Amino acid sequence: MRRYGFSVVPVIIGLILGELVEGTLRQSLVIFDGNWLQFLTRPIAVTFFILSFIALIFPLLRKKKIK
Repeated sequence: MRRYGFSVVPVIIGLILGELVEGTLRQSLVIFDGNWLQFLTRPIAVTFFILSFIALIFPLLRKKKIK
């Protein structure tokens, strides 16, 4: 990972928190009967989806702006 410039810390955090997040997602889907659209009825969930979308799109827009 160091060879290609990846940081080790985010990978370790992902490995530790990934299992917790996966379990929580599974539990939420059981509560919502497997309906993903029910997540959009909760304001906090919508806020996190929007922030995640911005976090994914911002680097692409920034790279495009630099060119």
